[in-house]
This record gives sequence, C-alpha cells and structure tokens, in this order.
Amino acid sequence: MKTDTRPLIGVTANTAMDGLHRVHQAGQKYLTSVVHAANAIALGITLLGICRGF
Repeated sequence: MKTDTRPLIGVTANTAMDGLHRVHQAGQKYLTSVVHAANAIALGITLLGICRGF
C-alpha cells in the first residue's frame, strides 16, 4: 500500500439554509485550489459542538 505524503489542509465551511435545514458547505473553488495549487489534500471542516443562533 502506498502512503500519501501530501499535506492535509483544512478549509472552513460556512452554514446556510437548504429549505428548512441548516447545512455546512465549503466552496468547491477553495477545495480545488488547495488540491491543485498546493498539491495537498483538502479537508472540509464543519462547525462542531454547540451551535448558537440557529
């Protein structure tokens, strides 16, 4: 098995409403930029823990 040695870069996700549901989303242009420009593995980071203001 080959080990991937590229760096792991986190991209923060924002929240938005999809109908009645709040969803977490990270823009594909930011994720793609990390993969191609930095030659890294992109990881979407969502909001964890207690969310206030919903």
